[in-house]
Amino acid sequence: MSCRPISYGLAALLVGACGVETSSTQQDHPFRYSQMHQWKLPKALNEVSGLALTEDQRLFAIADEAAYVYELDYNEGRLIKRFAVSDPVLRGDFEGIAASTGALHIITSGGTLISFQEGDDEDTVEFTRQDTGAGVFCEVEGLTFDPRDESLLIACKQTLTRALSDRIVVFRWWLLEERLDTLFNMDAEEITDRLQTSNFNPSAIVLDGSTVVLIAAKQAALAKLTQDGEVLDAYVLPTADRHRQAEGVALTRQRSLLLADEGGNRQARLSVYEQFN
Repeated sequence: MSCRPISYGLAALLVGACGVETSSTQQDHPFRYSQMHQWKLPKALNEVSGLALTEDQRLFAIADEAAYVYELDYNEGRLIKRFAVSDPVLRGDFEGIAASTGALHIITSGGTLISFQEGDDEDTVEFTRQDTGAGVFCEVEGLTFDPRDESLLIACKQTLTRALSDRIVVFRWWLLEERLDTLFNMDAEEITDRLQTSNFNPSAIVLDGSTVVLIAAKQAALAKLTQDGEVLDAYVLPTADRHRQAEGVALTRQRSLLLADEGGNRQARLSVYEQFN
């Protein structure tokens, strides 16, 4: 593996980049990428828990515990800015971030939705808080925006009720109506049988058109589903050694797949797969 020079941004917090050439095995994998770049993330993002792309293709990230929002340049591997939600900064178990029309949203594991406007570098922004009700049913760990109907999709990592045991559940939160619906509620075996795993615990969610893409950090796996919960594909992530704990996912308009991995006892990383199919 060869590393190329990095571009240092604000405070020089993104500290490394590598390119990985495609092998014949990788070419046969459903990712079908030509090259993957991986950037080391700031130490403050060691527990990165979500990614979101705005309509103009700018990337934002959130970490667990403190509501600092980071804008990252995923092409050059640099930090553009950081701003705080509330003063003092809001604390919580933040597990996802989404960018809707004109606003950003983060969600806690208990289903509390925090919404706010984008701030400038080192700004503090005000917020509104809503209880989506999803936390009654599951531990939340994933959020994305559906621009077709101005709603947010909420992914459940672990269900909490007997009725939802061994189910994979994604909720829809209607922003205008402030109402929660179930997008799909499916038997986990439909995915685990394909992966040959005992569980599938979503940690991140993104939309590819109308297709739902779920990432499961614990299983280092990806699943594609229709919005009716029909499984289109499921497979273990390529170069799984690079994805120790994938907690954030985004898909660019040019079809680059972005994956953010928590660092654990090392450094968190942002992986950019140049072509995703």
